[in-house]
Amino acid sequence: QALRIKEKFVKSAFHQDAEWFDMNNRDELPTKVANSMIHITGAIGRQMADLFANLWSSAGCLAVAFVLNAPLALIMLLIVPVVVIFIAILSCFIRKASKQ
Repeated sequence: QALRIKEKFVKSAFHQDAEWFDMNNRDELPTKVANSMIHITGAIGRQMADLFANLWSSAGCLAVAFVLNAPLALIMLLIVPVVVIFIAILSCFIRKASKQ
């Protein structure tokens, strides 16, 4: 996927008018494209595979928990969303603090 995007970038760069390269910094565009490729590759690469693996693992663990002890699994279902919301809020604060 990332290779196709790079190929399209090169083709579109060759089809630009010479005036476009005069008006824009020629070193800035490839840097932006390279940085974007890192984000795109990360988004469609290992992170997505990990996300699906973690979702299936969570669903399997929940099914086993219901089979072994249903009342405890229901209590877990009440507590886990609260923990997830707390972690999401905490990560937002950490992200803001790291930008400063």
